[in-house]
Amino acid sequence: MNLFFIITVFLLGLVVGSFLNVCICRLPQEKSIVYPPSNCPKCSHRLSAIDLLPIISYIFLRGKCRYCGGSISIRYPIVEALTGFLFLTIYFKFGAGFVSVFYFVFISILIAVAFTDLETQTIHDYLSFSGIIAGLLYGLYSGSLIGSFYGMAIGAGFFFCIRILGQLIYKKEAMGEGDVLLAAMLGAFFGPKGIILSIALSFLIGAIISIVLLATKMKKRGEEIPFGPYLAVSAIIVIFWGETLWRWYLRC
Repeated sequence: MNLFFIITVFLLGLVVGSFLNVCICRLPQEKSIVYPPSNCPKCSHRLSAIDLLPIISYIFLRGKCRYCGGSISIRYPIVEALTGFLFLTIYFKFGAGFVSVFYFVFISILIAVAFTDLETQTIHDYLSFSGIIAGLLYGLYSGSLIGSFYGMAIGAGFFFCIRILGQLIYKKEAMGEGDVLLAAMLGAFFGPKGIILSIALSFLIGAIISIVLLATKMKKRGEEIPFGPYLAVSAIIVIFWGETLWRWYLRC
């Protein structure tokens, strides 16, 4: 039975990852994520079922469209595999139950946010608001709804202050509106303690990666770097190791 659940959860993650690719592609363009059915972004040819098998189709087609021969972004199998792996990891940590379902939703939104922000430097409000609702429902289910509201206030308030200060001091956006809503989403799921840890980790991760990007000249000084992926990665760390990190911090 455990093997059955493991296989089912992994396959579910692959299918959800395939859907997330649609969201990542269409939401920034303000297109429906339901209609029209999946099609090649190069030639717009409608894709058949054999073209949509997660990971397998990409390997079988060698990363090219079967109809026009155009290259398919490596992002597609990466998102599918990542979602499958994280779904499986959530199942191992939380077991079969509603808690895992909530975190499946949470992790899916984080993946969509991270890759959308990486590709377009935007975070669609639909993703953040959906996550906020899911986070509040999780707070209600777990009996920590008040904590969810406090977490939202801390997350959104902190990044809103950075946004305002950046406009006053540097005369430009230091944080986008999407980052404010994303922080609110994280706060809704994690509550005060988790959102504080997420914020601290996101800035630490951001600083390390920014230094590497500047040192390797992949980014130039003053060039904007999306912050959403850092928040998403920090949130994933908090999901799996948040309590351990918090206890370690209190002992220091």
